[in-house]
Amino acid sequence: MTNLAATRNAQGETAEARSLLLEALTVSRRAFGKKNAVTSEIAWRMVSTYDRPHETARRKNLILENLSWLAKEPPSRLTGQQKSIKGRVKGLLFGGRSAKRQGKRGK
Repeated sequence: MTNLAATRNAQGETAEARSLLLEALTVSRRAFGKKNAVTSEIAWRMVSTYDRPHETARRKNLILENLSWLAKEPPSRLTGQQKSIKGRVKGLLFGGRSAKRQGKRGK
């Protein structure tokens, strides 16, 4: 279902892609739980469909509802995929703050 959603999103059918991802996310949360790697990936894919400036609030709400738990989870309890999502979420919520700090260190 998520592959079909990615295809529909690439074809410009964003509403249909979001609908498919929402259905997949609902099923995954029910079957595997909120902290499962599959559920995290589906949630991230859904967040990624809200990429326009006027969709910032919806994107943040999705992150808070589905991915905020990653911030408090120790890295040893996360999969590689979840660590990657955690870093991307941090960049979105804090405006790439960690990247700016790295640039200052190099000067």
